Amino acid sequence: MRRVAGCVVGVSMVLTGVFAGAAPQGGAAAERATAALRARIVKDRPFSVSPSCVTYVTEETTSAHVVIAVRERHDARCGGDPDTAPVIDRFRVEGPSGRILVLDVVEDEWIEYALYLKARRK
Repeated sequence: MRRVAGCVVGVSMVLTGVFAGAAPQGGAAAERATAALRARIVKDRPFSVSPSCVTYVTEETTSAHVVIAVRERHDARCGGDPDTAPVIDRFRVEGPSGRILVLDVVEDEWIEYALYLKARRK
């Protein structure tokens, strides 16, 4: 039971940071990756939600890539329950190349952004 309680507290702390608008981790690399991803999302509009109604949360930064969760923003302007921020998709922006991959949650693998975009537009 102690292990479960620790997990609940840990998850609660992470979610509190996300909902409180915690700054992304990872410094300059994460900022560049987020800017590149944001530009693609604004250009391609892969979601039914307006690009202005999403937030970008850095989940992992390594020397090879940055993983970013794109979450719905719920507020007076965007609508939705303000106590939630569901993940729309997770993206991995790879190092100097800037290559963008998307997590296919069903297959549990990273796929090319172009394939993801094509599937979203069907």
